[in-house]
Amino acid sequence: MNYLNKEILKKTLKIALALLLIVLSPILFFYFVFFERILPNTYVNNISIGGLTEEEAQKRLFQEVKIPEEIIVLIKNQEIKIKPEDFELKYDFEETAKTAYFKKEEKPLENLKSIYQKTLVTPIFNYDKEKLEKIIEEIAAKTEEKGQRPQAKLENGKIKIINGRVGVIIKKEDLENQIKEKIKNFDFAPITLKTVSDDYVLDDMEIEKYEERVNKLLNKKIVISFENFQQEIQDKEIIGLTDYFDGYQKDKVKELSSVISTKIERPPQNPIFNFENGVVKEFKPAEDGIVVNQEDFAANLISSFEILENSDQKTITITPPVKRTPPDYKTEDVNSLGIKELVGSGKSKFVGSIPSRIHNIKLAASKFNGILVKPGEIFSFNQILGEVSKETGYEQAYVIKEGQTVLGDGGGVCQVSTTLFRAVLNAGLPVLERQAHAYRVGYYEQDSPPGFDATVFSPSPDLKFKNDTPAHLLIQTKFDGNNKTLVFEIYGTKDNRGVYISKPVITGITPPPEDLYTDDPSLPSGKIKQIDWKAWGAKVWFDYKVTKDNQEIFSKRFYSNYRPWQAKFLRGTGPAQ
Repeated sequence: MNYLNKEILKKTLKIALALLLIVLSPILFFYFVFFERILPNTYVNNISIGGLTEEEAQKRLFQEVKIPEEIIVLIKNQEIKIKPEDFELKYDFEETAKTAYFKKEEKPLENLKSIYQKTLVTPIFNYDKEKLEKIIEEIAAKTEEKGQRPQAKLENGKIKIINGRVGVIIKKEDLENQIKEKIKNFDFAPITLKTVSDDYVLDDMEIEKYEERVNKLLNKKIVISFENFQQEIQDKEIIGLTDYFDGYQKDKVKELSSVISTKIERPPQNPIFNFENGVVKEFKPAEDGIVVNQEDFAANLISSFEILENSDQKTITITPPVKRTPPDYKTEDVNSLGIKELVGSGKSKFVGSIPSRIHNIKLAASKFNGILVKPGEIFSFNQILGEVSKETGYEQAYVIKEGQTVLGDGGGVCQVSTTLFRAVLNAGLPVLERQAHAYRVGYYEQDSPPGFDATVFSPSPDLKFKNDTPAHLLIQTKFDGNNKTLVFEIYGTKDNRGVYISKPVITGITPPPEDLYTDDPSLPSGKIKQIDWKAWGAKVWFDYKVTKDNQEIFSKRFYSNYRPWQAKFLRGTGPAQ
């Protein structure tokens, strides 16, 4: 009995082992064949890469897929060509093949499905999204016809409605998505892009309704009032801001609020002081800085327009919502700033200046009158001066630009920086930045030896100094148009410092080149016009040393390298007058 049982058990085990081998043999054979290969029935679009190694799959894709020279887009019967190279399109077949290989599942039986089940792998590609979007923007600009919204106007006291018109726009996101689909599917057939109508045309009933609405705004107005500022928005302007579909044209209302805001806003203004008879006096009070909340202001305007439209009210007054920023100083702070006495002054003369140069000197000097410099603060001439242009009140006078003397806005400003430089030296303050002129300018040597000038031009070169005294400094300017003089005075608290300024050492004196004459057919024959003036070249230096309680606190040697300057003339060759 035991023997019989043992025989039965052996036979059973043999049968089970045989069955196991029958089941495992195909699996083992499958994994033997596709070891380090991509599963069968694997495709990248219509390209079969099943059974290939990663390297073989990459090679096949590279051979069979070619990026076309151009992708054609058909819009409104227009054929527009896009070059894939312009947005840096590239397929990454190495990464695509790697992705296909790793489609193998961890469960072996799942991988057997690939024998009869197709596996699709999306090709991996890269492109410059910003460049493609820019190309699509350019296509839109060429092909779109923006619809015109209806407009209401007030002309000669009567309402006029200009009907809207149909526009044609393209959906830029759709075009980008279609291009990406074409790339993904290796399908570079022309893309037909549908356009969308942008319809703003009103029918007769809608026009009548719009006209009735804007009629309610006739003879009504908005008054904008803030401190000493006041501006009215009349019915004509309000009617022009209406919109049939959205009530009011929000972008234009926002633009209007921005324009008005620029007339109201201002930076914080410190009080301007004047040192007179040993006492600091205020001659211009402090003002808070004002910034308009333009978003709320625009919303207030629209709300007010709606009230006028839907009520019998004729006028609404609006005060723009603002944020105030206090100035650094208040008038009552003057006695705590330490401004007690004159600590240094500088002077220059400008005899012979043309009227526009004199105007510019006076205007630029006024920017610095009453300026306060905190202890430890670094003062920048260009920062205080601000923009120099026709728009800020400057006139054309001679300036040094690109190696020649030419007419330019603000000629004469360097007279101001030169005078301040001299005041800073006499006050014993550390000069952090200063640059001499390219050549010797006669104005700066009318009452001074050469080497004591400072040129400026925004943003550089600049004139900078530091207030290293324990008190505030007050800068005061005195312009004398009759005697052609400018004076800078710096007031503060003396701190026992002594100032030593050596006499300038002048070397390398070089005569100017010979006069240059250039024929000019725009001038009549025989007429000579001087456009640049000669100056001798020289190298100049002087020493500047400051002591305090008989101890040197800083010293500096200032260098000026003046080029010899050539006189230039235009010689007329044109017809005699």
